[in-house]
Amino acid sequence: MIPLPGTLVKTDDTEIGVKTTKKSIYGLSVRPCFADLDVDTVVSVLSDSCIEFLELSADEIDFFGNWRTRPRETAGILEDAGLKVWSVHGPRTGWDLGNAEDALRTKAVEISANSFAAATAVGANVVVLHCNIRRPDYPESGFFEHMARTRRSLETLAARAHDQGIRIAVENMNGLPGRRPGSDVQDIRTLIEDLGDHVGICFDTGHSNGAHMPVADQIRLAGDKLFTLHLNDTGGVFGSDDHFIPGEGTIEWSSVLQALDDVQFQSPRILEVKNRIGPTAAMDMFRRVIGLVHQWDSDLDGDLVQGTHV
Repeated sequence: MIPLPGTLVKTDDTEIGVKTTKKSIYGLSVRPCFADLDVDTVVSVLSDSCIEFLELSADEIDFFGNWRTRPRETAGILEDAGLKVWSVHGPRTGWDLGNAEDALRTKAVEISANSFAAATAVGANVVVLHCNIRRPDYPESGFFEHMARTRRSLETLAARAHDQGIRIAVENMNGLPGRRPGSDVQDIRTLIEDLGDHVGICFDTGHSNGAHMPVADQIRLAGDKLFTLHLNDTGGVFGSDDHFIPGEGTIEWSSVLQALDDVQFQSPRILEVKNRIGPTAAMDMFRRVIGLVHQWDSDLDGDLVQGTHV
């Protein structure tokens, strides 16, 4: 396979296009943490940290200086600060890829596909897609029909992504009553089977915990199709989507980190933690994230206590 633009290519011990050390490389999903803080403030804070990669949101709002209208300029600003966009999260209005109404389903496909050009221009490696939306329940009787509709949507999106030279990663879903397609990584593997080497999985640890799935085992199931991560914690209640900082919920992080090592995951470890208070709390949350990263990498051979390296 000829690598698509931005794809990490490993040759011996060197990865092209990514600064690497024996420790992990980290990224942050910008919007959940920093909300509506201005670009200059966010870039200044990030440039002085160990965070090297960002995930940007493609929602159709004035986010991060309305980056979708000026992706190359945004890439240049970040590059000057020693930062790079790793992933773009597809827009919320493009998540309903299994809708039973064909007009609504195809509209969601088109909205998702419309984010690919900006993602490519900003230098992203991968676009993250949800395969359905949150709703009261997903009756088990409709599971296979929903999967079939989602597969049709992803076939179209895979072709469009290939044409744009961008990878796509389908995210595992949170738990909901009934049987929600995509809440098990095996569902995702089924949905993306044979769609191409540029189609993979985004694994969200909080979604997996909220679906009461075995988080570490699900990472191993993703295996070589694991393109990117959303690392966050939850309180463990079924259906919860708390986006806590890892270690502040019920996930056993020692097993998660081990599973990532087991599948030889070498791409940026993107943290997707949510500041639910507002801009004034963003800096405190960010300091805690940086503390966690230093803690995880402080002693690679040390003991694991309460799910984190200490």
